[in-house]
Amino acid sequence: MEESKDDQVEERTSALSPPPAMGSMQIAGSNGFAHSIEFMSQTYLRNRYSEIDIEDNTTLNLSKDQPLPIFLKFEDVEYKVRNNGQAGGSSMNPVKAVVSKVASQLSLEQDNYKQILKGITGSIGPGEILALMGPSGSGKTTLLNIIGGRLKDNVKGKITYNDIPYNAALRRRVGFVTQDDVLLPQLTVEETLVFAAFLRLPGNMSRQQKYARVETIIKDLGLERCRHTRIGGGFIKGISGGERKRTSIGHEILVDPSLLLLDEPTSGLDSTSANRLLHILQGIAKAGRTIITTIHQPSSRIFHTFDKILLISDGYPVYYGKARDSMDYFASLRFMPEIAMNPAEFMLDLATGQVNDISIPQDIVQYLQGMYKTQLEPKEKEDNHRNKKAPEHLQAAIQVKKEWTSSWLEQFRIIYKRTFKERCRDYFDKLRLVQALGIAVLLGLLWWKSQTATEAQLRDQVIKWFQKKLPHFINSTQSPDSLLCHFADWSDVLHLHILDIIVNIRGSIRVPI
Repeated sequence: MEESKDDQVEERTSALSPPPAMGSMQIAGSNGFAHSIEFMSQTYLRNRYSEIDIEDNTTLNLSKDQPLPIFLKFEDVEYKVRNNGQAGGSSMNPVKAVVSKVASQLSLEQDNYKQILKGITGSIGPGEILALMGPSGSGKTTLLNIIGGRLKDNVKGKITYNDIPYNAALRRRVGFVTQDDVLLPQLTVEETLVFAAFLRLPGNMSRQQKYARVETIIKDLGLERCRHTRIGGGFIKGISGGERKRTSIGHEILVDPSLLLLDEPTSGLDSTSANRLLHILQGIAKAGRTIITTIHQPSSRIFHTFDKILLISDGYPVYYGKARDSMDYFASLRFMPEIAMNPAEFMLDLATGQVNDISIPQDIVQYLQGMYKTQLEPKEKEDNHRNKKAPEHLQAAIQVKKEWTSSWLEQFRIIYKRTFKERCRDYFDKLRLVQALGIAVLLGLLWWKSQTATEAQLRDQVIKWFQKKLPHFINSTQSPDSLLCHFADWSDVLHLHILDIIVNIRGSIRVPI
């Protein structure tokens, strides 16, 4: 198929008009000395799109895949939640909750809302990595959930994927790696990926193709050494944090997503492991995928691997653009570190109002927010509107659901085998066995030589029967990936829960007997 000219990304450099005013502010430092900051907005140049070195030999084998390109645009995104103690509390009367919901829809309770995101604008295309940065509580994860389609209520603004709003078909083209890994601790890395492949990959793929896909993922993510090691958990020794995170990423890229979202992927990792993880993400992006990740405070090496940065402060955007141009932008506003330091650390200090132990008043943070509104945001919106629309074949393709998973019976067989293997290795199953034996002895002593001659004795027999059957109901547990499968649209939550209960009945019956 001949490539459309619309697919070619042009590198454009635009100049921002300098503001008419220049001023300065005297700030008292914590050490008693005064610190002078001058504000002068200079002409700031930034490139609309990032440059990708297609000659780089570090591209992973995943580049052989051809995911559907996704050009993501979001403009004036706002999000609000109900205040705690107002409407929507967990202890609210059901009738009051219904009335409150109707009232909120009629815009009668606007004062009961707290604004989380306050006008976020940006864009990203295939082959790029966008990092969402900001202090804790700034709204990074909220924006990520909105882009991933996990938050829909009380959201304003425009978000398009190849110029098409979010639709059900996109759920199968978006991979989401949560901050807390959702993995079964008793399974090995290879077993985790194999079961995921048989559950999530299309039914028309052969078993050999699915196994080959798993082998490719294990090799590309550097998981060969730990492929036969258990995931591990609280009481179970398993793989390291970096290997665990890479396994979670492999769980998502198995299905070849076009858009990959990651929430704090480097959380809890050392600098070397985090840098290796970002190197892997670079290879995944260069295969034609769009990647957005939240990150709290990356190292200098990691910071320069990002193509774009979106810095958020208290729900407001402070900077959006190329990572390599960020320090030049703040320097144009006369904000420069006094010593050599990590750019990410300096930007977070600006977003929180702390620079080199010098307390900056709140109005300086508001100044940065205002400069973004007057300098960066208009240009970004103009570029989004001026850019040509995505080709029609990409718009049509993104509205078609990918051919998906196996039948209900096949899912039951796979989940049954997975759960049975996980249960057989479960450390707490031994405790359940001891507990069942103890309860059996206790109940045997209580109903020793019990009779059924009188009504009271018959009631005792009914109670005995009930207590024998009680473990059938209380021992059923829910698989931790239920919500994951729901958001990924590879199985229904109720469907999976029913399967999980059926699988657990065998163990629940076996232990009491």
